[in-house]
Amino acid sequence: MPTDPEKPRSEPEFLPPERKDQRGTSGQQDWTRQGSSSQAGGAYRMYVGRVSPLQMTIFAILGFLFVAAILFLFAGFLLIVIPAIAILVTISLVVAFFRKSMRSGS
Repeated sequence: MPTDPEKPRSEPEFLPPERKDQRGTSGQQDWTRQGSSSQAGGAYRMYVGRVSPLQMTIFAILGFLFVAAILFLFAGFLLIVIPAIAILVTISLVVAFFRKSMRSGS
């Protein structure tokens, strides 16, 4: 039983700077009169640019380098931890062997 998605309670209002509002002032003056975005009801502009192929290539290379650095750190961690675990297991086996031989010898 599919449900309809919730509809937005209010639509955003876009006032271009050239457009005149009902009071006869330009949209830019209206925006500055409303206050900054930190105040309740304030408005601000957001510019979203397109990503060029060069930027996309740079982002991909940076992402690859980040993943490679994480993998190298993980591999280095394993190169330290695996021998340490092997040494601890070997020491525990040797100690267990000597304990057993000391008990049976007395």
